[in-house]
Amino acid sequence: MSALSRSLVDLFVIHDERRAILLMALFAAGWFVVEDMLGRALTQPYNLLQIVWFRYLVHIALVALVFRREAFWKTGRRGYQLGRSALMLVMPASFAAAYYMAGGPSQIWVGFWCAPLMVLGFGWLMLGERPAALHWIATGAACLAAMIASGAKLPSDPMVLLGALGMAASFALYVVMTRSLRTERVGVNLFYTAVVPFVMLTPAIPFVWSTPTLWDGAVMAGIGGFGLVTLYLLDRAAAAAPVAVSAAAIPLLAALSAGAGWVTGSHWVGRRMLAASVGVLGILAALWWQSQGRGALARPNPG
Repeated sequence: MSALSRSLVDLFVIHDERRAILLMALFAAGWFVVEDMLGRALTQPYNLLQIVWFRYLVHIALVALVFRREAFWKTGRRGYQLGRSALMLVMPASFAAAYYMAGGPSQIWVGFWCAPLMVLGFGWLMLGERPAALHWIATGAACLAAMIASGAKLPSDPMVLLGALGMAASFALYVVMTRSLRTERVGVNLFYTAVVPFVMLTPAIPFVWSTPTLWDGAVMAGIGGFGLVTLYLLDRAAAAAPVAVSAAAIPLLAALSAGAGWVTGSHWVGRRMLAASVGVLGILAALWWQSQGRGALARPNPG
């Protein structure tokens, strides 16, 4: 077999690094479905608290159904699990605060697309998984491309940027803490993910509740079900390899959103945005190619 043939065959070999990249890319694609497709399918406006609460109600019900034969509530790290779960409340709260101050999402993406780089930094600081130079470069380039693809604009109010960075930091911490829980059973991780946002939001629901139509109720249930699948993919991606390996796949969300907007005409997408979306795909392809037949590139900190 020639060297070229061996290289082509190697492209289809799935080892831990590639599994992590693939799963994180699928997570980003699932996030796109939840936010851009199902979120836009709602026919009436609903309070964000209601949507988030309904999502986690469905999430918990499905976890109880799928993992009913397991003691999915039992863990020796309950405090840590609940702390990680609280981040799933901090993230939408930060987004909502920034959104209402900015009057739209474009100013939020500048801050949020720092999240993949934060994943690398938190992974190094908290887990001792020192990213390789390649991953700093690839993730930084993917973040910049995501900002362009999402049409991000610098916010005029620094509080908007602060809220967006809070959203980014809470998401990045969630990813890294999920990596540190890779020895826990997946049903336990998925159950505790939903506990804090569901419990904390429940007292407010009678004050914001608007009875959904049959269609919108089905869409909200779909957000909960598909959201559970995406969080499962994230859990498995974090377990497969150090988070620095796959962080550059998260900006695929921006590329898919821009591509869908261009195809459907649902929102304006310029040439620079399309070029940046292609750039995200190119970065992922380069990471996939570079990782063939190699060991983990995110090295534990020897100190």
